[in-house]
Amino acid sequence: MKKVARFACLAVALGVVAEVAPVDAEPTAELGTRGMVEQALEWYLGVSGRINDAEAQRLFQTAADAGDPLATMFLARSYFKGKVGLARDPALGIELAETVIEVVKEEADGGSLLAKTLLASAYQEGLAVAVDGKLAAELYGSACDGGSRWACGNLGGMYANGFGVAEDDGRAVELYRSACSGGYQEACRSLGNMYRDGAGVAEDGERAVVHYRAACDAGSLLACVNLGYMYQTGQGVEEDDSRAAQLYSSSCDRGASLGCNNLGVRYDRGEGVQQDGVRAAGLYRRACDRGYALGCRNLGWKYHGESVPGSQQRARELWGRACVLGDEVACSLE
Repeated sequence: MKKVARFACLAVALGVVAEVAPVDAEPTAELGTRGMVEQALEWYLGVSGRINDAEAQRLFQTAADAGDPLATMFLARSYFKGKVGLARDPALGIELAETVIEVVKEEADGGSLLAKTLLASAYQEGLAVAVDGKLAAELYGSACDGGSRWACGNLGGMYANGFGVAEDDGRAVELYRSACSGGYQEACRSLGNMYRDGAGVAEDGERAVVHYRAACDAGSLLACVNLGYMYQTGQGVEEDDSRAAQLYSSSCDRGASLGCNNLGVRYDRGEGVQQDGVRAAGLYRRACDRGYALGCRNLGWKYHGESVPGSQQRARELWGRACVLGDEVACSLE
């Protein structure tokens, strides 16, 4: 199977992610500012075996309010990409990043693994700096060599997609496996993608499901959606539209835009749920309101199909927003 960019996995394909229930966290006052940042990163990665985006966001915000530049940069990245429960807002992400990017560079030059990883992500995404895949890969590589499981997982994505480095699925699998064994849950999910696609390893749907299920149980939003898609398509498990819809619904209820969009598709088609176009539109709206481009595009199509005065203008507005959020298909709709 020819792979697509695995960072988003199924985001474009159809729109098929999950958060988790709160868990105990350490008292903030005892950590200190940089200690908060380190603990927040642990919650974000799920190193303890459980992702806690809400606690990660709280700690990063508290540290940022106290003036920590790496915490501010992480929040900038989160707004830019729509992470840790924050609605996607690229403009705000860039605005925040521009206030600390020079300090982040200085800390990266000084050897900080987190600063190197954040700076690499900035060069990868074009966050307050020009996109530079080669430099991003070099920074990820340096941080990975220094022991950053987050950097190793992200470098795996660079190799899987051939961005900044020559495409090498075998190397991607090695990096994902290393990061996964270190507790980075999204790397475990990405390893599942490789088994699903037969990239760098023999295609094995059942093994992909094992990785998705484990990462989903640990709180990976995308892993839960990936698992739902496996049930939807019958890859590695017996096809079960109802179970797929349940996984999408659970992830949507916990704040996953992609899960809301995919559940909307299920209601539009009547797959695993009773067909309900009105409910589908509501789910697309939830995804769109959180900054998910495909949700805006799909909601636009709902308005486009109506004959109510003003509906066509509303459709164009939604497609315009989807375009601004990066949906190239929506950019061509009128």
